[in-house]
Amino acid sequence: MLETALEIRMYSWAILFLLITYLAVYRLVLSEKTEAVTFVILGISVLCAFHTHYFAAIGAAVILAICFLFLLVC
Repeated sequence: MLETALEIRMYSWAILFLLITYLAVYRLVLSEKTEAVTFVILGISVLCAFHTHYFAAIGAAVILAICFLFLLVC
């Protein structure tokens, strides 16, 4: 049981960092003015997601690509 708890630990961090990344992108897309704090939070959460697990890196890259496409179209 203890071995499983140690193996599963990084996935909860990955989900947390992806959630923070999503919320920062959501705030960036919906806000009328862009704030530097949002970009800092976005950058830190993406770097932490990249560092945590490569599946989290893929998820963060997909979130950023969707954000880029949305900002490009609108």
